[in-house]
Amino acid sequence: MRKPIVLLTSLAAALLLSACGPSQAERDATATRLAAEISGTQTAAAPTDMPFPTATPNPTATHTPSPTPSPTHSPTDTPTSTPTFTSTPTVTPTPSPTDTPTTTPTDTLTPTATPTATPTPDPIVEQARTFAGPILAALAGRPPDYADDFGSPGSGWYVGKRIKEETGWEEGEAGYAEGEYFVVAAPAYFPQESGRVTCQSGQRSPNLQVSDFVLKVDGRFVAGDEGSWQVHFRGWSDSAADQDGQYVVMVGPNGWLNLVRFEGVPSVKPPVAQDFKLGQRRGRLMKRGDEANHLQIVARGPQIAVYMNGVPVLYTEDAGYTGRFKSGWVSLVVCNSGDVPMRAHWDNLKVWDISNLP
Repeated sequence: MRKPIVLLTSLAAALLLSACGPSQAERDATATRLAAEISGTQTAAAPTDMPFPTATPNPTATHTPSPTPSPTHSPTDTPTSTPTFTSTPTVTPTPSPTDTPTTTPTDTLTPTATPTATPTPDPIVEQARTFAGPILAALAGRPPDYADDFGSPGSGWYVGKRIKEETGWEEGEAGYAEGEYFVVAAPAYFPQESGRVTCQSGQRSPNLQVSDFVLKVDGRFVAGDEGSWQVHFRGWSDSAADQDGQYVVMVGPNGWLNLVRFEGVPSVKPPVAQDFKLGQRRGRLMKRGDEANHLQIVARGPQIAVYMNGVPVLYTEDAGYTGRFKSGWVSLVVCNSGDVPMRAHWDNLKVWDISNLP
């Protein structure tokens, strides 16, 4: 590749000499020398002491890899971690305070926001308390007008047995036992509209009479689970008219309590009676089994309130109240609707006369 460069150099020298006007002999010699170089007879390299800047290889004539054609890893060709390709807060969705559900005080259940059951006043209970409360307050500290703890069998209550052939509707036994008064009713025998029933009563002789009064007594079941123990009050009988009647509080072994007014025909055996239900209560106020329940009755004219274990549970103002029900006797009764005898005991009977209270 260097011959063309030498040729161009020689021609340039020849032109330079021609311009200076050499002699003919010099021109001949020069021509001869040039012809030899062209024909290849001169193989020696050009003198080293005559360098020419144009004969030196320069960067433009040298084939070297350039940045553009060479497949080098340039920033545009090589994937690099740049802000646009890396996970940044603006590119990658991250939970933000506005996107993340948070519990706020308005969503959190607080004691003030928690629904609480507010007891709804029972109108019956409120009426009983309104009527009986002042009466009981007036009796505070006053001894009862009649009291019997049944510690003495000679206190006057009935002792003995009855059979259905003699009474036509009662069968059972009554008496004293271990400081209590008891009544036992035989298995249910006499037909009634709702089934069969047998009752046995115990009364005091002479009769314990009440008019407007407060009565307290403890009663409990000892045997049997179908029927009720009862307190009858203001009982009366008109033999000429063949009529009788009484108010009755019934207590069942399964926690129920009824207040009833009875009117009947005593000459019919068993007696025919019409009952007027004045109130009833079901609930947890009454103790079950053989535990004693404390019954309290407050009666003044047609108004009657019943307390059980110190809590008012029933109240009535009897529209059927007449002079016949103004006063009468008290009796303790068991009525049995089951197939085995039912037995109940009473204790701590107390009665206050409130006829003179304002």
